[in-house]
Amino acid sequence: MNYLKKIILVNSWPNGNGKFKIIEVDGGTLLQGGNGAGKTSSLILSPLFYGAKPYQVMAASKKPKEKFAPRYLPTDSSYVVFEYIKNGEPKLVIVYTRDMDNLHYRFADTEFYDELFLDDDAHFIKTEQLLKHLTQRHGVTLSNQYTHNDYCEVIQSPKRVLKSNTNANSINAAKVRYSLCENTDSIAGSEKVALSIISSKPSFDSIKELIAQEVAAFGEGLQAQLSRENSNVSTLQTQANIIRQAKQFLTHHDSVQALTVLSENIRQLDKELGKYKHQAIKRYHMQCELITQTKSKEQESCQRFDEKQTLFNAATDKYNEVISKLKGEKRDKEKRINTLKEKYTQYQHTDIESKRQQAELLPSIEKEIETHERQLYELKSASKSITSYYDKLKAQAKESFNELKQAEQGKIATAKDDYHQQYAKLASQHQDTIAQLEADNKDTVSHIDRQRDTLTGSIADAKNAITHPQSEELTRLSHHQQQLAEALSDIKDTQADTLKAINAFSRDREDVERDSEKCGVALLQLQDDMTATIKYIEENKRAHNDVDTMLYFRLQQIAPDKALIASKALNRALLTSKVNNELTKLHDDDALLGFDIDVSNIASQPIKDKDELELERARLEQKLVQLEEKKAAKNQEKHTLDTQAKSLYERLKQAQRHCAELDRKRELTIADIARTEKELAAEKKQCIAQAKARLCELESTIKTLNEQKQNAFNKLTKQKEEAEHDTAQRKSEISLQLAEMISTSEAFISAREENLTSKLQSLMEKENRKLSESGAKVEAIRECEQAIEKLRREKASALAAKDVYSEYKRWLENDYAELNNFYSTAQELNAQLQQRQTKMSEQKKAFEAYKDEYKQFAAKLRKDIQVATTEVGHIEKLQRDILDEIVELETDETPPPADKITSYATSRFKQRQEQEKEGKVKMRGLLNRLRQNADLYAMCRELLVEYGFDDLESDKNWKALTVSLDHLMNGTLKEHITTISQQFRIKAQEMLSLYEKFSETKKRIEEVGRNISRQFNSSGTRFANIEQLEVKIDSDLHRLPFMKSLEKAASACRDAQIQPDSTVLTDAFFDIIARSVKDITEQKAVFVIEKHIEIVVKVKNSNAAQWRSAQNDKELEGISSEGLSFLILISLYAAIKNVIQRNQSCWLLWAVDEISRIHPDNAPELKRILDNEKIALFAATPKADPKVIEIFNHFYEVKLDRLQKFVDNKAVPASELLFSTDTTQEGEA
Repeated sequence: MNYLKKIILVNSWPNGNGKFKIIEVDGGTLLQGGNGAGKTSSLILSPLFYGAKPYQVMAASKKPKEKFAPRYLPTDSSYVVFEYIKNGEPKLVIVYTRDMDNLHYRFADTEFYDELFLDDDAHFIKTEQLLKHLTQRHGVTLSNQYTHNDYCEVIQSPKRVLKSNTNANSINAAKVRYSLCENTDSIAGSEKVALSIISSKPSFDSIKELIAQEVAAFGEGLQAQLSRENSNVSTLQTQANIIRQAKQFLTHHDSVQALTVLSENIRQLDKELGKYKHQAIKRYHMQCELITQTKSKEQESCQRFDEKQTLFNAATDKYNEVISKLKGEKRDKEKRINTLKEKYTQYQHTDIESKRQQAELLPSIEKEIETHERQLYELKSASKSITSYYDKLKAQAKESFNELKQAEQGKIATAKDDYHQQYAKLASQHQDTIAQLEADNKDTVSHIDRQRDTLTGSIADAKNAITHPQSEELTRLSHHQQQLAEALSDIKDTQADTLKAINAFSRDREDVERDSEKCGVALLQLQDDMTATIKYIEENKRAHNDVDTMLYFRLQQIAPDKALIASKALNRALLTSKVNNELTKLHDDDALLGFDIDVSNIASQPIKDKDELELERARLEQKLVQLEEKKAAKNQEKHTLDTQAKSLYERLKQAQRHCAELDRKRELTIADIARTEKELAAEKKQCIAQAKARLCELESTIKTLNEQKQNAFNKLTKQKEEAEHDTAQRKSEISLQLAEMISTSEAFISAREENLTSKLQSLMEKENRKLSESGAKVEAIRECEQAIEKLRREKASALAAKDVYSEYKRWLENDYAELNNFYSTAQELNAQLQQRQTKMSEQKKAFEAYKDEYKQFAAKLRKDIQVATTEVGHIEKLQRDILDEIVELETDETPPPADKITSYATSRFKQRQEQEKEGKVKMRGLLNRLRQNADLYAMCRELLVEYGFDDLESDKNWKALTVSLDHLMNGTLKEHITTISQQFRIKAQEMLSLYEKFSETKKRIEEVGRNISRQFNSSGTRFANIEQLEVKIDSDLHRLPFMKSLEKAASACRDAQIQPDSTVLTDAFFDIIARSVKDITEQKAVFVIEKHIEIVVKVKNSNAAQWRSAQNDKELEGISSEGLSFLILISLYAAIKNVIQRNQSCWLLWAVDEISRIHPDNAPELKRILDNEKIALFAATPKADPKVIEIFNHFYEVKLDRLQKFVDNKAVPASELLFSTDTTQEGEA
């Protein structure tokens, strides 16, 4: 018998303490200690030996987040060792780690002793040195190093593994040497029971989990399929609705056919309108060309007129310039004449004649002065000394006066010289100013003329741009329009070819489908023949077996009544005959002969002998071979036809998608052409508007330049006049300044002269007094002097008059003498001016005549342009209002006038609109009926978009929708219905599979439950105060919320399977499948197998007449005590263990915490139960009862730093070496 003997912790928990901790567990072990002493940490090690995973061990210790290796193998010299007995020989399992994550296992052929893990210095051996230490130092045989999975294979079962396992040879060798089981025994799964007991503290839930794990081999498939059932419930329901709605919608196919007829009529009208559009465009181009030619003529005429006008303007400008110059010269001469006349008038007003007469008296005055001076001398000679004295004073005064007068006269002479110089300078400056103004005016006029010449060319370009608009954008748009027209033509050709291909593909596909259907019918017939033949062969085989086994050898040996029954053994009706009762089978009876069967209604049937059966069997088998060959040939033929049909279908779909794509391209191209035409017209308008604006701007600039030129002439004239005026004013100012200066000097001289006269008078008076005193003739002298003085004043006046007259005479001889020349020049200028004006008037009349002629010609051209423009406008309006979206269709017919084209096109367009309106109304009604079926509508939209057809969202392009709907009804919708039906068949098959798995799982649970119940009920378990104890385990899967709908789905699937694939499924089928999927999807999340396992424990107490039952821990405690409940569940675990595994060769060790819950009186019964099941307990309790201690072989006291073993109620040191790694071993206490 094999069993676990010891659990040894080497330098292990807690914290690599440097000790050996040895716990003997053979025959059962009880650990006693307070809370936190480490009881549970010791208990959970036992499942590790039986194959529990490390994380499961830690989970059982209620520390799932803590890892096993850091806790129990904290150093590189820490080990957990299990010593067990196999066939009487000790074996070791050594567990260690090298990465603090994965555990490694080795088997050893030896019993445990300390030196195995100590070196010569009493230090613990490191894991990397363990192999060398054990094999070379101690000669221990070690196995290979195993992972956890390989270790479980070895320890749990001796059954050989398949060669597919990479370590198969090593594992199989280790199984023979180290497996805990023998022969065919296995303890696989025992670790689950052990973990359940230690982790759950035995309960109904843990028992259910174990049962669920037992059926998991099938249940995993159920869980997997259930978890995979993630079908979109709304999608399935939608598809079910689609099937129903599609069948209803397909009844409106006639409406689609009517829409197709309307679409064809509109297409014919579109062709006619396309021809009219071509004629309109042709007429449009003709009129545009006429407009262009007329505008060209108009432009040429306008250009000639502009040239004439330019020449006329140039001549006019020249005449104006000459006339302006002549007028200027004339005005200058007239001004000078007027100036001379004014000056002459001024001289006349100054009484120039008296001045002359006064100047002529100057000689007589001088003679009289000389006479008076001689008389004065004679008178003064008498008083010569006095007179000389006073004469000397008078001479001095006169000399002073003369000097002053000469100085003043010098100043006047100088001023006059300055005046003449300034006058000459002003004249020169005036001439220079006039010359500069004329030069500036000439430059300005030349610049304006150059600008006008440039603008004249620009005006010609602008007019040309108006009649022949050109731009890069216009060129690009024209080129693009041409490309679009070519592309549209290519698309039309390609579409025609594609439609032909579609028709050809459709015909070929229909032919292939008809052949395939015929082939399918033939295959069904062959299948029926083969089924019947196989049926006959099976009947023949049964008949042959019956003959071989019963009748052939025994007909002569049985009773007559039994021979009668035997004669009917080959009749199939016998199998459904009523059995009156079941008789006891006799030794000489066989097969059906042991039953009393009512065969009165079954006709007798002769029995064929063996040879006949052999011949019939050979014939049937030959026939079956022939049928199979025919079926294979038909299958090959059908496969070929299906492949062809599929290929044709794909090509048809591809061609349809291509055709739809061409339709879209055609519509897009037509839209692009229309848009390009609009852009072209807009660009032309824009170019013409820009050219017109440019022309207006240029004409305005020309006008401005003419005005500038005229202004320049006016400005020159004005500036000349201003220069003349400024010069005259400056001369006048200089003359005034000179006159003022002369007047001032004369006044100064006159004042000095008066002063001199006064002084002389005073001297004369003094002289007279002196003379009077001396007796001179003073009065005579005074009178003489007065006469002299008066004559001198007259002389001065005469001299002044003489100067004035001299100046007048010089002016008259010099300036005034030019007056006649000025008159003659002015007359000549006036004659020239009149001549120029006459020529200018004649040229103007000639130009006005030419201008009138030009206006008449231009009016005629404008009228022609207006007529052509009106036609173009009508055609453009026709194009814009009616023909804009119509595709142009070329024709060789001569286009009629625009009004007739408009009339014809408007009539056809009205017909088209009426039919378009009718089509839209019908389409809208059809779409409304389709939209009422929301699911079908959404699916149809997606399908049409997927296959390249138009969307159903709008009924504007109802003709394209008609094609789409026709395609939808004729193929796509039916195919999709077939696809959905196939999907539902597959889903129904999945529901059937799921239902069968549920049924099989339920059967499996019930079977396992019966086995466990039988095992538990037959164990004879008896506890104190309990007379009888029974357990029943069943399943409530049939009460799952979705089970009814799943059962309906399975039934519907079976019904559908017995029908041919071509059979149309009913609406109820789709609803049932969708409902089932919905129920499963909504409620599958709560499905757990163990929740649908029912465990009922029935207890009958010794003093009670009725049974009491419990289905959970609380109810069980209600019908018994806590400890008794625990015992019952432990017993149930034992029964489960026997069902899970078949083990007769080894003992198991179950770890149980809190064993004190068991009543001491029930301890012996628990030991009996576990001993019968070959189970030992490894238990723990804070304080143990003596009766409980008696059922264990080993009893330990556990403390944090000590482990003591009690034997015969005496405390002795336990088998634990309490020493550090630097001490020597003292041996076993």
